[in-house]
Amino acid sequence: MNPIDHRILSDRKAHFPMGNTLNDNRTIFIRGRWARRLTAIALVALATTLIGGGPAQAATTILAAENPFDGVTPDFSIFGLQFTQAWQKVLGGFWGIGFVVTAFSAIRATVALARAKKGGYGVQVAEQTEDAKWAGIAFGALSMLGVIVGGVITVFQ
Repeated sequence: MNPIDHRILSDRKAHFPMGNTLNDNRTIFIRGRWARRLTAIALVALATTLIGGGPAQAATTILAAENPFDGVTPDFSIFGLQFTQAWQKVLGGFWGIGFVVTAFSAIRATVALARAKKGGYGVQVAEQTEDAKWAGIAFGALSMLGVIVGGVITVFQ
């Protein structure tokens, strides 16, 4: 690099500063999107507390509200037997497709792992072992999906 190019580069650094600045060299007051969001939430909470009579009154108002879902349970029988059979068939079809996809993924990962072991590629063996583990976990979770959903519905019913 010749001296002229170096001087031009150093001049650019002087005219265009990097870092936490905006145009016209004004610094950013609150940096980061999350910091600005949290600040806005805090200001709204402060204003609500000052205007509304305090947090105790807000908590009392929230606790006094009625639950609109009290005594309501999901029931698809309102749409008729044909609708219930249709969505159950569609759900069963997607579940079956999920089994096919995860089974092929497990087979692919196992074959790739065997090739990596046979070739003696240590890094690839570690990667393919991880892929095979995740394929097995996905297949197991898909197999237990009915039990998991049934347990969640039983617990929260």
